[in-house]
Amino acid sequence: MKMGLALVVGTGLTTLGVLLTTMMDAEWVRWIFLLPWALLGTLLPHPNIGTPEHPIYEGTPLDLFATVIGLPMSALMNMVIAYFVMCRFRRSRDRRS
Repeated sequence: MKMGLALVVGTGLTTLGVLLTTMMDAEWVRWIFLLPWALLGTLLPHPNIGTPEHPIYEGTPLDLFATVIGLPMSALMNMVIAYFVMCRFRRSRDRRS
């Protein structure tokens, strides 16, 4: 039961993070809900194809690799966090009873 709920909550948080990052251009959401993906994306080199005054950064094939690896890692991280939070709530509820 807890694992299934953690799967749903973790997937929902990951989906929410992706939607907010892409639709509202909220980069801070990416650092909260999609930390492994954000870290991998930050570590990649992005060449400037514009001028120094008006930089334009181009994606590389490594960005695709970072997405394929980082997005499932982010989902797994959210699921594990949701599971531990649910276990913690359960323990505190059992102590009060």
